[in-house]
Amino acid sequence: MTARTEFANAATNAWAQRIEAPDASLFGTDVACSFIGANTLPLVIQPAAAWRDVDALVKWGNAHRSALENAVTQYGAVLLRGFEVDDTPHFERVSEMFPAYDMGYEAGATSRAQISGKVFEATRVPPDVWIMLHQEMAYMRRYPSKLAFYCKTAPEQGGETIIGDMRRFTAALPQRLMSELTQKGVRYNRNFLSPDTQDARKTPTFTHRTWVEAFYTDDRRKVEDDCKARGLEFEWRSDGSISMWNTLPGVTRHASTGETLYFTQIHTQVPHRRWMGDSTWSQYSAVYTDGVPKPFDASFGDGSPLNESDLLTIYDELDKVTVAFPWQHGDVLFVDNINTAHGRNPYKGQRDVQVALIA
Repeated sequence: MTARTEFANAATNAWAQRIEAPDASLFGTDVACSFIGANTLPLVIQPAAAWRDVDALVKWGNAHRSALENAVTQYGAVLLRGFEVDDTPHFERVSEMFPAYDMGYEAGATSRAQISGKVFEATRVPPDVWIMLHQEMAYMRRYPSKLAFYCKTAPEQGGETIIGDMRRFTAALPQRLMSELTQKGVRYNRNFLSPDTQDARKTPTFTHRTWVEAFYTDDRRKVEDDCKARGLEFEWRSDGSISMWNTLPGVTRHASTGETLYFTQIHTQVPHRRWMGDSTWSQYSAVYTDGVPKPFDASFGDGSPLNESDLLTIYDELDKVTVAFPWQHGDVLFVDNINTAHGRNPYKGQRDVQVALIA
């Protein structure tokens, strides 16, 4: 049996164990468990009786936290649906059933504002832009183990927070690619503009933010201190922007299951027509000519590029594991950040989806 076959079989066995129906007794008699259609991601937990208010939900969650945490790991994501989680303070209380990630979102890859406490906007990326599956902050040395999403306002069309099982995805990748990611790691390069920048790089679709937007401060010393705390090397450029870089493993070992999985944003940090679309790619290529710092870029840790064939394989396999379900007001989705990637479909109408990072 080849190493590739052993790896695939191990992942398949883990998948088979994961899709078994949950033992409902672990969650008590006040809730019911199900799936959405034929998908086994996410596990859906709903009130089985009349109780729906957020006080009862938090009480139930705290009483069954171990079972809930195990379910997030086993199934990859758990959707709490049908409860009266009506506003951000409610969501904040529900998310606090798990400890918060204490590093915040400084130097994060997307534009998002803090709403309240540990709750942020999910993203400010324009609604017509598709956000590819990714694992949150995989470009950082420290990253959240879980995420909690909350739907306050569901859009009239689209806008699903797509999710995908990274165990299935990892098993489908060529072993050669996994070996390269393991041995070489990934180098991430990013640039944040001067707050005085007014040129075409400020186009929202490019997500080339200023360092004031990315670090929530206009104090250069605080930016430097934050970079050092996160293990980021950096350089202030003559145009007032800051470039930063770091090299990290391309895989990680899940603390609970011991599985080694793909864990990198190399596929999102390499600008590519496939996920940017023809129009955006043409605009991007015209602005980011040779010598113009890109908002982000990535390579293997030794500086060698990921080849086109491997990039396309990654994109194809991500498409195969992608699951989308319509948001409903009050939904709370807990996601295992290693086992499950997330993204967003384009949408029309108002959309208010919020996120909390979990340690």
